[in-house]
Amino acid sequence: MVTIGTWNLENLFRPGEGSGPDSSTEYEKKLESLAETITNLGPDVLAVQEVGDPAVLEDLAGKLQRTWRTVLADPDGRGIRVGFLSRSAVTKVEEIVDFPEGFSPVQINDKGGTIEQMGRLVLKVRVRKDGAMFDIVSVHLKSKLLSYPGGRFSPRDEGERTRYSVYALHRGAAEAITKPGWIDEDPPRRSGSQSIVLCGNTSARHRTVREPDRRGCIKRELSWRTFKSGPSPVSFETS
Repeated sequence: MVTIGTWNLENLFRPGEGSGPDSSTEYEKKLESLAETITNLGPDVLAVQEVGDPAVLEDLAGKLQRTWRTVLADPDGRGIRVGFLSRSAVTKVEEIVDFPEGFSPVQINDKGGTIEQMGRLVLKVRVRKDGAMFDIVSVHLKSKLLSYPGGRFSPRDEGERTRYSVYALHRGAAEAITKPGWIDEDPPRRSGSQSIVLCGNTSARHRTVREPDRRGCIKRELSWRTFKSGPSPVSFETS
């Protein structure tokens, strides 16, 4: 049996960095609270989101019982990362950022600017437990794609609102199809993995093109558990 969970750690930064706490006391208090919850739940692997510098995840791992391994993707523009805490060895680490092959660039503004990558990297790792291998993915899709030139959040007129709403919708749809795209490229039976587990915070704004709820883990799109207030583990058979 392997138990996998996911948790958005909500701006886990050291004091004075990014969106971190104001004092070391607040930082230590947050680490202790996170560690207590993780210890009580006892996952084998925990997908995490909104982690700042890699050192902060090491700080958290140091608060946990036994030995935990940490893996993080590169940061986004805010300096936050997705990653994993794992009690098992982590192999075959892969960052996913490009839109699927054959997918046209997505227009994002009135000047014809386009993008071909996700706003935040997705991280995939392989974990072995009791002789079984699992490919696990940590994802955190952006929740605020609708903005206007100059960093504005209010449009000048209805025409601008309509155009930029379409740009945001197209970008969100492109990101939504990117993360399941690699499943076809690397199916479990071909790659040697028993199962693929998708974890993370996908945001509720694209429920028509994403998973049926806000957060959670999906195993081959069959097993589902929601995570509404902190982490909750999902267990999968390893035999």
